[in-house]
This record gives sequence, C-alpha cells and structure tokens, in this order.
Amino acid sequence: MTNKPIHVMLADDPLAQRMAWAEGRAERLTKRELEALTLVTRGLSNKEIGYRLHVTERTVEFHVSNILRRLGLNSRVEAAVWAKDHPYVLAQG
Repeated sequence: MTNKPIHVMLADDPLAQRMAWAEGRAERLTKRELEALTLVTRGLSNKEIGYRLHVTERTVEFHVSNILRRLGLNSRVEAAVWAKDHPYVLAQG
C-alpha cells in the first residue's frame, strides 16, 4: 500500500483515471443498460443476456456498446470491474 495522494495515484494509472471519470457518468445509464451490466458482471455472453432480457443478441451488443461509451471504458472486463467497485449503481437499476 502506498501513501501517495489519490490524484498522484490516478496520474500513474490510466485505468484508474477512466474508472474515476466513469463514476460521475453512471447516472446516464438507462435501466435496461443497468440490467445488462449486471449480467455482464456475472460473466454471461451476449446471447445469454439476450435470452434473460428477452431481446436479440444484437440489442445486447447495442446496450453493452452504450455502457462502454457512456462510462468511457474499453471492454466488458473493465465494465465488470467498474460495476463490482460500484454496487450501489447496479442496485438503482
């Protein structure tokens, strides 16, 4: 563990910078996107998510793309990590 101030740690870690930036943007996710994000965090594929949400795989791809864009993240893994670090956001969905 380091005693660096948070702004110094963020400057050293691009992923941490994106995660912090995303925190302020979570309110932009729709209820359906939050539902999809919850299932992404469980490791489900787009096909499995579509089955659970009663939508096509293409619709799930659209939701995941929106989640990544709105949170400024680059992958499903980053989205899952972000969601695990912010469980209160998923609870709102």
